[in-house]
Amino acid sequence: MGFSNLRVGVKLGLAFVAMVLLSALQGGMAMWQLTSINGDTRDIATNWLPSVQVLGEMRATANQLRATEVGLVLTADASDKMRLEDDLKKTEKLFSEQEKRYAEMLTAAELPVYGEFKTQRDAYLRVQAQLVDLVAAGEFSYADATRLLNQDSQKAFTAMADTIGKLTQLNTQGSAQAFEDSQSAFNKARGAVVAMLLAATAIAILLGLWITRLITGPVSHAVQATREIAQGNLAVDLKVQGKDELGQLTQALIDMRDNLSRVVAGVRTSAEGVATASVQIAQGNNDLSARTEQQASALEETAASMEELGSTVRQNADNARQANQLAMSASTVAAQGGEVVSEVVDTMKG
Repeated sequence: MGFSNLRVGVKLGLAFVAMVLLSALQGGMAMWQLTSINGDTRDIATNWLPSVQVLGEMRATANQLRATEVGLVLTADASDKMRLEDDLKKTEKLFSEQEKRYAEMLTAAELPVYGEFKTQRDAYLRVQAQLVDLVAAGEFSYADATRLLNQDSQKAFTAMADTIGKLTQLNTQGSAQAFEDSQSAFNKARGAVVAMLLAATAIAILLGLWITRLITGPVSHAVQATREIAQGNLAVDLKVQGKDELGQLTQALIDMRDNLSRVVAGVRTSAEGVATASVQIAQGNNDLSARTEQQASALEETAASMEELGSTVRQNADNARQANQLAMSASTVAAQGGEVVSEVVDTMKG
């Protein structure tokens, strides 16, 4: 089944789904980049910066250890020595706790340097223990204590402090790298979002134009064909371009056009029959008119004859009256003649 055969609702639904998928893809890319940015930011907030902070605390605690060692060697008061030894133990405990906190945030890049730190820390604490034992003996050589403090202890402390500095630098660099990575991810995300936005806009415009053409094209064709049919052009060309509602509409117009053509053909045939009958009726009317004229002429002749007959009858009546008058006159004359004859007869007899 071709796309043009799909129902209009399905076409619009597919276009909507395509836009949703594009939006989801755009959102997915943005979320992926945001996740990367969030990871870098989380590393900075939960690893690199806290590690730098703890390493700074460790460096400060190590300096406090070193200062306590110096005070322990230089003081001559027994109570001060006991207080300093107690402070040294507390400071060592604090240093150990700080190191434990730092060890929980170690990264793979820090492990080799952290291994060096542990070796140097152990070496420093061994020298420190020797120094404490030497001072705790009561009578000790100040020169030996000073040498141990300024040489072995200083060397071990410097090595450990330098390694703490290296670890601090690694975490500072890691924080800077995480920041650069987050900036790079942000720039990539921004570029990707802009690109996807432009692509989605272009695809949306193309889909809109395509869907509009698929819908308005057949509709415009159907409207134009309907106008031509309304104007009497039953030979208008109609083509079905799909099996969707618009294709069904076009097919319905084709059926209407064909049915109208058949109806018009039937009406034309009936009209021709009516025209033929009209001609025949006209001819009959002409014949009837001619016959009517003939009858009228005959009636006129009959009327003329009747008038002549009436005139003759009137003349006969006049003649009859005259004859009657003459007869009456003759009768009178005859009567008078009879009387004369009678008188003659009487005369002759007499």
